[in-house]
Amino acid sequence: PTSGPTMHASGATADQVWTAAQSPHVIPFDMTINSKVTLEPCAEVQIGPGVAVTVRNQGSISGVGTASTPILIHERDPGQAWSAMSAVTGGRIRLAYATIRGGGKPSNGIFENTGMLFGQGNSAAATPKEPFSLRHVTLEGSESQGVVLENAHFSDDSLDLTIRGSAGYPAHIPPNYVGSLPTGTYTGNAHDEILLGPTSILKDTTMHDRGVPYHVGTPNNPDARLQVQATGGTPVATLTIEPGVVIRLDKDATVYVEFFTGENPAAGALIARGTAERPILFTSAEATPASSDWVGIRFGGLPNPANILDHVRVEYAGQPGAGGYTCLPPPAENSGAISILTRPSTGFITNTTVAHSLYQGISSGWRGQPPVDFITSNTFEDIAGCKVTNPQPLTGCNGVQGCAL
Repeated sequence: PTSGPTMHASGATADQVWTAAQSPHVIPFDMTINSKVTLEPCAEVQIGPGVAVTVRNQGSISGVGTASTPILIHERDPGQAWSAMSAVTGGRIRLAYATIRGGGKPSNGIFENTGMLFGQGNSAAATPKEPFSLRHVTLEGSESQGVVLENAHFSDDSLDLTIRGSAGYPAHIPPNYVGSLPTGTYTGNAHDEILLGPTSILKDTTMHDRGVPYHVGTPNNPDARLQVQATGGTPVATLTIEPGVVIRLDKDATVYVEFFTGENPAAGALIARGTAERPILFTSAEATPASSDWVGIRFGGLPNPANILDHVRVEYAGQPGAGGYTCLPPPAENSGAISILTRPSTGFITNTTVAHSLYQGISSGWRGQPPVDFITSNTFEDIAGCKVTNPQPLTGCNGVQGCAL
């Protein structure tokens, strides 16, 4: 710096360049940016206690540093956190080789919805925006979450994002855009998990292995679910899960691959193809897991032929409510850690372990059609009820055994 500090006490309505020479650039009060603000390499921005910076209406904050001349955005007063840097209603934040720290002061709202960076897309009916392009960026020391996205996603060019030192989660993002989470490091936070919001997966997406688990279920939301189901003109939404991914589910949570039952083709598909060395894990998020903490994985509608569960482990599921028709007495008759409610064309569950269910392992929840082999290549551990159930005949049980195994 040769001429700083530079005070920015009002909103930016004309394009500006915040230079390294005029650093530090100080934002003492809440600021709205409706124009283009460019940060030079080596520029430093200081934000006052409790201050919020909001980029909106096609405004932007852009800065491309280098490994040797990074950009720094941080608190003005040590130990006095600023609020959030937000990109909403078309605003964008594009940064490369930058460090952002000391923000995320919790608001009066829900803690998990507060982050040091906050991005919001258009309404659910419109194409969401990409509020953030973050390349070689570090977020550290947030007093809430590192980044929160609402109906929005990271840009395709985002990569090498590091989030550490957050008092909550590194990131809280919608399941529909979980595939946009960039490569990076997400450890060193109070909760080293990617928190998934309550919305459904409506389009094809991939859950990448980013080195930390994904967490299904948020406080103050009693309907904890991960639902894969297209709507409108899209026939099928497919969730692909990479080997090694861990999904932790809140108590009473459910994974729905199509919510609705019946003979119509399912509007959701699940491709969970792990490996023997790197299986995919669905498990309880409880501190002390117990049998049937969560409901299970439920396949509604006519299962899509693309469904695959291979080298997967499903544990601590199997509450009543996920199954279908079986020849078992209540409450066991509709309880399965994995439940298929309409007969599939193939036995798409292979090399999979189901463990710690208070009731059934795999529930064949259809009626009047022959069973499917879910026994041969799968493993069952600590299953109190049937490992696999028989489907129910159309005419009632009439002596049919409820358990196939």
